Amino acid sequence: MEPTSGLAKRPYDLRHADISFWLYSAVDPAECARRAGQSIEVLFRRYAKFLDGRSGTG
Repeated sequence: MEPTSGLAKRPYDLRHADISFWLYSAVDPAECARRAGQSIEVLFRRYAKFLDGRSGTG
């Protein structure tokens, strides 16, 4: 039986939360893509909404 923590339904949910948080916190998108192991093109396509309206102050 797999333990449940209530943090996320799938491991992907935690990954998505991390990437979203990095972007919202003004981490350089290229660095976010590197950490996530994906291309910057994929990062922009999947997470562009988190870049819109970002304050840029961190």
